[in-house]
Amino acid sequence: MNSSPAPIEVGLVQAFGSNPKHGPAYVRDFSQAAEALGFHSIWAPEHIVFFEEYDSIYPYPPEPGSSERPKLPVGRQAGLYDPMMTCQAVAMHTTTLRVGTAVALLPLRHPLLWAREINTVDHFSGGRLDFGIGLGWLEEEFTALNVPFAERGRITDEYLGALHALWTQDESTFAGKYVNFDKALSFPKPVQTPGPPIYIGGESKAALRRVARFGDGWYGWNMTPAQFENGLIQLDDALAEHPFVDGRTRTRADVFLQVGLRFPGPLDELATLVEAYTALGAQRVVASLVVPSAQHETRLREIADALGVTPGGHERMSGQFHRADSGALRIWSDEQKADFLAKGWWGEATFDSMLRGHVDEHPDRVIHVDPPNRAAFFHGEPMRLTWREIDAKVDLLAAHLLAVGVGPGDVVGIQLPNVHELSVSYLAMARLGAIASPFPVQYREHELTTLGNVAGLKAFVTA
Repeated sequence: MNSSPAPIEVGLVQAFGSNPKHGPAYVRDFSQAAEALGFHSIWAPEHIVFFEEYDSIYPYPPEPGSSERPKLPVGRQAGLYDPMMTCQAVAMHTTTLRVGTAVALLPLRHPLLWAREINTVDHFSGGRLDFGIGLGWLEEEFTALNVPFAERGRITDEYLGALHALWTQDESTFAGKYVNFDKALSFPKPVQTPGPPIYIGGESKAALRRVARFGDGWYGWNMTPAQFENGLIQLDDALAEHPFVDGRTRTRADVFLQVGLRFPGPLDELATLVEAYTALGAQRVVASLVVPSAQHETRLREIADALGVTPGGHERMSGQFHRADSGALRIWSDEQKADFLAKGWWGEATFDSMLRGHVDEHPDRVIHVDPPNRAAFFHGEPMRLTWREIDAKVDLLAAHLLAVGVGPGDVVGIQLPNVHELSVSYLAMARLGAIASPFPVQYREHELTTLGNVAGLKAFVTA
């Protein structure tokens, strides 16, 4: 087992549907095993159609640094499941594992179709979709689909702009050479805002310009560490020259760096390669490895051990659910409050300062009348609270959050049914110097976990 630090995230690229043993049951078993071991994500490749004979040149070596003549790594009667449907199937069999395309061939489908599929999978996955895209290299595939191969770069740029319009405009309008629509209604919008992260594949200058203009991340493939380092320099130049689609000027720090590779060699050599990518700034590595269907659990465990992947190792939330009314943690003592005051955390927010002033002046005045839930509002007595009782509730929730590690600057998701509980939560956030992020839509618990991972939340407060 390699004890060196792993990259922040480790994912797996798997060609589901490529042979009879990689069918639906294998998709389920592989995905659940990967999630249990702590892998970050599973990525599905795309080709719509293959050919036994073709003249196109596959642009990547069999592994980073290889001098072998490039050749598409498939056998006779090759095939793949559709990547979007595969992502949805993986998501339905898991709860926290992210799903991605590696890569979707964007110019081969109209952006209105892409938007519908992306939005659907993002909803069914609870916001766990990452959208990796590429131009494609197999000219015979483009010819069969009647898409001009030589224009695929320009088509891709337009389609990316159209997707941005469809995700950011209620009545979406886009005008270009290859796609036009006016006041199109594309709903529901994705769970992730404005849409799933877009990872743009390719290592050419044109690809890196595309990353600068449209990408949330760069998805390089089968590069040596030296090639990755050189690509980062070119990416810096592209970012300085080309603004993002929303007009922002960005730097490398604004772009997520993902390296993908196909690697048939020993796992200790893979671990060394991953460490080199990580040292250069890679934030995620996704690997295409041989995983026999009959021994997939054993093989995945070996890969996890070699790369330092552990269950929960990539979890971005701590203590995912903290119910406002659960448990009976102690109220903070005066000494604890004094310590927080000395650190400048307590009472930074104006509203919290006002609350403390009211508690000091009128502790027993009934000031907040609000039903504990909708049923009580229509059928029961409203809840009556004094300033002192409100302050105690704020203390109690803040203590819950403090116990799970919430502190200054952390973001906490809030999904609560009424104004009273929301108010208490906002005040508790203020006392910790934390940031409240309300979720107006009611999500189930496994969906909240997913959303929290996406948004990088520290905790959730639910009713």
